[in-house]
Amino acid sequence: METPARSRESCPERILDKTGEAFSVGAVGGAAFFFLDGVHNSPKGHRLTGGIHAISMNAPRVGGRLAVWGGLFSAFNCAMVYASQKEDPWNSIIAGATAGGFHEIRKGLRPASRAALYGGIFFALMEGTLFMFEKAVDKAIDNEKKSRRVVEDYVTIKAGGEGGISFELPIRAPQFE
Repeated sequence: METPARSRESCPERILDKTGEAFSVGAVGGAAFFFLDGVHNSPKGHRLTGGIHAISMNAPRVGGRLAVWGGLFSAFNCAMVYASQKEDPWNSIIAGATAGGFHEIRKGLRPASRAALYGGIFFALMEGTLFMFEKAVDKAIDNEKKSRRVVEDYVTIKAGGEGGISFELPIRAPQFE
């Protein structure tokens, strides 16, 4: 299912881009979360410094973990595209499951299997939602094209150039029975 939204850059660039994007998302999200956590857990009078200290201790770790996961996902996704010679939702689903499993493999087989299952389910839900959204947008575009066929029987008159008044007049005279 090759669509313009799914056409991408080459794999080595994609892996590096997604790794960097994942680090940024993890670092910014981790900074916001741990700042609030540090402010909440610090004593009165030291809340701001406690929030900043919590950011410096935790946000890079969260960014790094997400960067590793993003790099694994992109690498497995590229491998799936290369193996299947097509870009389809199954590539992302399998890559999400594999990346989740590989990311947690150091904790043992059971947590890795659970992470792989969750990754596959998550990406199946994401791809299903994306498919339904694309289908709804295509239907809306088709309906718009059908309604324009009816409107094409009208001529648009503009007065005053850009930003001026415009209105539509029927080209054909009404038919009486």
